[in-house]
Amino acid sequence: MPLQFCHQFVGILTENPDLPNKLLMSDEAHFHSHGTVNKQNFRYWSAANPHILYQRTTYDPKVTVCCAVWSRGVPGPYFFENEDGNAITVKS
Repeated sequence: MPLQFCHQFVGILTENPDLPNKLLMSDEAHFHSHGTVNKQNFRYWSAANPHILYQRTTYDPKVTVCCAVWSRGVPGPYFFENEDGNAITVKS
């Protein structure tokens, strides 16, 4: 499936070579005070120990950061907090 997308995208770029200048990619991550990053799309694979368990505190302080990348630069990063100063998830 990813290879099929790449072939289709090359065709799209051939028809519209300015398309990369119109694309903006962004994402959000939660950085915890104990040093880990909670990222929903992260997957960890290990040939040595596929059953390794990472434990961490459930409600520790964290910072939520959103950043984007496009042909004209990097807008951000933006830090999101509620009125109490707690990190929040960007929903819209």
